Parts: sequence; C-alpha cells; structure tokens
Amino acid sequence: MPRKSPPPPSPSQDERIIAALANVTIVLPFWGAIGAIVIWATQKDKSKYVAFQSLQAVVYHLVLVLAGFLAGACYLCSLVAFPVIMAVTVSASDPSAELSPAFILPMAIPFAILGASSLGWFLFVVYGLVAAAATLQGKDFRYIVIGGRLETYLAHP
Repeated sequence: MPRKSPPPPSPSQDERIIAALANVTIVLPFWGAIGAIVIWATQKDKSKYVAFQSLQAVVYHLVLVLAGFLAGACYLCSLVAFPVIMAVTVSASDPSAELSPAFILPMAIPFAILGASSLGWFLFVVYGLVAAAATLQGKDFRYIVIGGRLETYLAHP
C-alpha cells in the first residue's frame, strides 16, 4: 500500500491576506488585474499558495475583461443595428406600426444587452469576493473551470 503524502501546510496569516487581496482586486475590473499581476510577480517564488491563488485571480480578471469587451461589442452592434431594424420593420405609411411589438422589440434589445452585461459583471465581482473570503480563511479555492485547467497547465511545464 503506497504511503499517503502529508497534507500541505496551512498557509500563514500573511499568505492568506495576500491571496485574498489578489482576489478582492476584482472590484476594480481593469486596474485590479494589474494589482493581481503585481501580487503574483512579487510573491510567486515565496509561497506556492499565494502564487496559485494570485495567478487564478489574474486569469479571472482577464476573463472578465474579455467578457466586458464582448458585451460592449454586442451592445454597440445592437445600437448600430437599431436604425436598420427600425427602417425595415416600421413603415412610414402605417401609423399604427409605432405601437406594434415590431416597433418596441428593437428598442429593447440594447437595454437587454446592457442589463445582462451589468448582471454578469455583478456576478463576476461577487464570485471574486467569495474567492477572497475563502482564501482569507486559508481554503484552497479553485475558480470554476479556471482552477482545474490552471492546475493542470502548471503541473505539465
């Protein structure tokens, strides 16, 4: 029967605070990424716990920034398409068309995209704060999808 390796030592108070700080920077979407990168770059050789948690925070920030660009592109496309859709769906000769769903729906699309992207950003921030709370308690937090993939990537240099 193979011997089980002992569990890794619990992170120190300083390690937990620094790891939590790397995760809490999510409240500043773009500038927080820079903070997480600085924490990772300065702490990666000092603590495996802080290195992994801060690298996860960096990748999480990058995902948030990319999602923000995608949401912004969708919003801009909906704004550009709005006059085209209105021109196609609303006939100048039919005054009753102004109150039809074909008239109201195109006006709602940009607002729906803006609302969905705002909700998505809020959920990203809340999940980042959950990660900060978990790392502050010394737990080995893994972001969904990011944590496992990053661990696999780091295990195979």
